[in-house]
Amino acid sequence: MSQDSSVFSGEIILHATLKGKPGKGDEIAALLSTIRAHSTSDSEPGCSTYRTCRFGDTCMVFEKYKDNEAVKEHFALPLFQALVAKVPDLLLEPPTITFYEEFN
Repeated sequence: MSQDSSVFSGEIILHATLKGKPGKGDEIAALLSTIRAHSTSDSEPGCSTYRTCRFGDTCMVFEKYKDNEAVKEHFALPLFQALVAKVPDLLLEPPTITFYEEFN
């Protein structure tokens, strides 16, 4: 596990947890759904998996990227930046983002 995706050379798994403020779960889920629709389309070929789940106002995201460059491209997306801009209004704390390397 790492807090920095650049330590990996191959495929990267990203796990993020977003703990929403009370009543903000629907808004967080809507933003994540918009990002997921883009990330799983031909518009973002470096992302092979983008899964979201939720319990109450807390959302979890599981993503898989071709490499670190694909992660950086994802973070630069206007859709992702829109979520980042709303974090102070939506979340109780900064999101927890960890990166993993897949193995066989």
